[in-house]
Amino acid sequence: LGSGTVRWSGIWSLLTITLITALMSPLVVLSGVLFGQLHPRWLPLSWLATTLSALPWAKRYGKKQHALLAPIGALFVQLAAVYGILTRLFRRKQQWKGRRV
Repeated sequence: LGSGTVRWSGIWSLLTITLITALMSPLVVLSGVLFGQLHPRWLPLSWLATTLSALPWAKRYGKKQHALLAPIGALFVQLAAVYGILTRLFRRKQQWKGRRV
């Protein structure tokens, strides 16, 4: 989801971007509820939809209950992507394995 994702993965990277954005939707709904823009009934519905969509992966890789954490995981992925893009835009180099990249 960094600056070179579309270049390396082509059009298929849009599928990943769409999935992660959709998984984060309960957190967007939560902010809408907190700011009074949405009715609170949308929050459990969006969280349930996200949990159900992440359930197959959670069952395959561990416990089914981990599907409930999917929106929070998607938030961390989005934050990492935004951080990577901002550091690239502002040309800040990062220390990695003893060198600046």
